[in-house]
Amino acid sequence: DVLKITSKSYAASAHKQPLEVLKVLETYASVKNVVYITIAGLSNALSGFVAANSTHVTIACPPFKDNADMMVNIHSTLQMPPKAPVLTVLNPENCALCCK
Repeated sequence: DVLKITSKSYAASAHKQPLEVLKVLETYASVKNVVYITIAGLSNALSGFVAANSTHVTIACPPFKDNADMMVNIHSTLQMPPKAPVLTVLNPENCALCCK
């Protein structure tokens, strides 16, 4: 609200509901100025899936319950295959500022 950024939220797992994720991506395929912020922990397939299937910027902002969780799970967000360009921002406020 403070940054006056228009946003919409969707919930779908790239592992369990890839067709649902693709439907969202198709909805915005021809829309300009779209940034996807993916919030996925553990085995983060969502961020890479979104980036690989879209021409829009994808920012991963993975949730961690504590530093130990981050140390174990951050690599699934940082290690993306070629042609899956994902930017990673750990702080949600910084993530929002990237979209201004």
